[in-house]
Amino acid sequence: MARERMLAVVLVGLMLVVIPTSATEGENLSLDLTFDEVPTNGWFSSSDVVKVSASLVNNGDATTIDTDPSCGQFLQIFQNDVMIFDGSIACNAQSRGMNIASGSTTQFPQLTWDLFDDDGQLVSPGTYIVEYVIAGEEITNRMEINIQTPLSVPEGFELESTINSRGSGSPAILTLRALNTLGVEMDFTLEKCLINIDGILYGECFDGATLAPHEIRLIRHIPLKLTAGSHQLEVALGDGLLSRTIEYTMESSTLGVSNGDLSQAIIDIDIDDADLSFGEDQVMSSTVRVSNLGASDIILDFSDTCRGEMWVIDEAGQIVMDSRLVKTCDEMDLQYLIAPEQSRTFSQPDWAFTNLEGCLVSPGTLTLIAEIPEHGLFGMEEIELERAQGIACGQSSLSLSQIQSSNQDQLEVDLELTSLEATDLTWMSACGIEYIFSGPQGEITRSLSECGKSSSLNQRVGPSIQLDRIDFDMTGFEDGDYTIEITSNSEPKFFSVQTFSWPIEQIEAEETTTEVEEEENIVESRIIEGVWSSITTDDGLCWLLTSPDEGLTTLSNPSQSWSPQAGFQGKYLVKSSAKSTECSAFDASSFEVEQVISELAPAPVEEDEEIIQNEPIAEDSAVLNPVVITVGAVVVSTGILSLLVAVIAGNETWRIPITSAGLWFLGLIGRTSETSDGRYQRGRLMGYLTANPGCHFRGLMAALEMSNGQITHHLKVLAEEEIIWRRADGRLVRFYPFTSNIHPGIDEEDLPLPPLSPDPNSLQGKILRLLDDDGQLEDYPTQAELANRLERSQQLVSHHLRTLQKFGLVEKRKIGLKNRYLLTKEATFLLESTEL
Repeated sequence: MARERMLAVVLVGLMLVVIPTSATEGENLSLDLTFDEVPTNGWFSSSDVVKVSASLVNNGDATTIDTDPSCGQFLQIFQNDVMIFDGSIACNAQSRGMNIASGSTTQFPQLTWDLFDDDGQLVSPGTYIVEYVIAGEEITNRMEINIQTPLSVPEGFELESTINSRGSGSPAILTLRALNTLGVEMDFTLEKCLINIDGILYGECFDGATLAPHEIRLIRHIPLKLTAGSHQLEVALGDGLLSRTIEYTMESSTLGVSNGDLSQAIIDIDIDDADLSFGEDQVMSSTVRVSNLGASDIILDFSDTCRGEMWVIDEAGQIVMDSRLVKTCDEMDLQYLIAPEQSRTFSQPDWAFTNLEGCLVSPGTLTLIAEIPEHGLFGMEEIELERAQGIACGQSSLSLSQIQSSNQDQLEVDLELTSLEATDLTWMSACGIEYIFSGPQGEITRSLSECGKSSSLNQRVGPSIQLDRIDFDMTGFEDGDYTIEITSNSEPKFFSVQTFSWPIEQIEAEETTTEVEEEENIVESRIIEGVWSSITTDDGLCWLLTSPDEGLTTLSNPSQSWSPQAGFQGKYLVKSSAKSTECSAFDASSFEVEQVISELAPAPVEEDEEIIQNEPIAEDSAVLNPVVITVGAVVVSTGILSLLVAVIAGNETWRIPITSAGLWFLGLIGRTSETSDGRYQRGRLMGYLTANPGCHFRGLMAALEMSNGQITHHLKVLAEEEIIWRRADGRLVRFYPFTSNIHPGIDEEDLPLPPLSPDPNSLQGKILRLLDDDGQLEDYPTQAELANRLERSQQLVSHHLRTLQKFGLVEKRKIGLKNRYLLTKEATFLLESTEL
């Protein structure tokens, strides 16, 4: 791995190269060159003049050289071995002898060059050779210089900069990106231009020569070593092009004690994947290594357990991973001795390419920074992340507006993607949008648009970008309502459903744009899929939708024409809305349903299964069995008691206390008191969590055979009494008993291993069953094949596969060119010993 501790390509001293190309008396004569008035930053700009002085040194006997008095001395300038300036045009091929005494030094006049070529044009940026020539004898020497002259960029080209760091023990990473603000392609070049930071030259400005409309592209990540405190950095391209000032405050940190030459300590990152390229279903395993390349020992003192760490920034310069955020840096005095040609390694946590918010990281170039924070040592490495599927995580500010028009039997739809704030959009595939066109009889056709884009193209949306027009041939279609469902394959992912009535009334496009844009700016619509359930709270009935993409969500206000039903599964066009009073106790997002796209009733259940819907959650009450009533009537021999029991059974407020008292007289109190309220169910719940800490919501429902409403209520009561606590684990929420050994302050790695949900309807259970069935046929599916068969997104299936791998139930094996999945022995044993 290339060493990154030299922070800049600093051209100081101008890289003097002494090459005497001619002498009359062997090698005793040498021509020494000196640049006069060298710019302080070590390179020449358009306002500078190159001034060169020369002296001829004779280290041998006295001699005579031949000179040309018509021109004396002159300069020649070369770029890439091509002469661009020739000062010999004044020479007339005259000859005159010049005596050079033994041991003498002869001074020659200073020559200048104004950075213009023979055609009178200011030279372009780059590296040049300046050759000083003594005419006649042709005694020469040359030196190399770097020149940065002004460049021009197209109108609409902008430079964006971001700086990030982890403190004064870490480097500050400056991210520079090129932005095309126009809706047309931009062709240009900045060849040989170097990045200028406070007068110091770094890497090349821009490698590419073409920017797509609204494209934003990474130029490079530049490490800077800054001291603690406030800094003002002047950043420009070459000779002041697009100059800007960046203000940044570096946080202070205490450096540790060390002995030895730290300049010989090299930081490397060892990554399992040798080609440094990763796909969406892969996990990166890495190790930070510090090596001693010197001849003496290096001793490093540490004061805590965070000794060798790593953090990652994306193309936008944002920190997307930091190993210190998944561990605690406990105080601990340690000393490491690294002998010459020896090294020390620090293992890093496996990374599944999720950011600090738990969302998948966008594809592109990721820069890894490995460091020894207490000693200011660091190294860098770049990896490439590729994704084929769009990412839907959190809320996006993107929205679609439309202009619909018709030309006889042709429907034309122009779409504009808008955002109230600047949003970077990454396209995942060559065709970025899928359209599903539906009519009164259902789906009509599907089509793709936004094709021809390069993979992982980044575009800036803000305030808007125009998308490709789509056309539909409406010949022969009946009048009525039609729908266009739009889904992007991008990050962030956006959805929209455009509805219209055919035929369309002809209206001016400008008015249509304004009207639709005003409507779209009010609220953003999206598509959500999930299964309905309900729960009765103190304020009334709350409807819950469990979605594989958004988790638990609540319904704000059912419409008059439609209301949800428990167990129904569907796809809905929704918009975010304020939370209803009935659902105010839930920490979840809320929405209104604008349109029901599709809906399925639950499959019939077996007769011995009981469906509990809309049950009151205040207390769990046992429904009296008629046999019990009959036995009570026989024993007591009175019809009055039977009548009384019947009346009491219809009244919830009387039933609980009077039933307990009546049954006490019957000698049955011991059997029914445990179920007379929720304490019995909560006791079952606590007993199961004590034996299986870390079980998630669906696992508890399946194991205890409780309904969604029951389990939600009892978990809420136990949490409010601080008997249990919960922790997010990806898309799951895991529950733990509150004990001295298991509490919210414990490190994640110290938590007991969560049990696998025995629910055969869970996605993990279905994955295990598919892998078991395929394994018996010696057929091992890929992640994409599993997602297709389960009809779930690859992102969701990838998450559960990683979870199953973490628990040692599934292993990934490369067979041929693809990664395939199979069960471990432990998973096979689990399947054989359970009813999954």
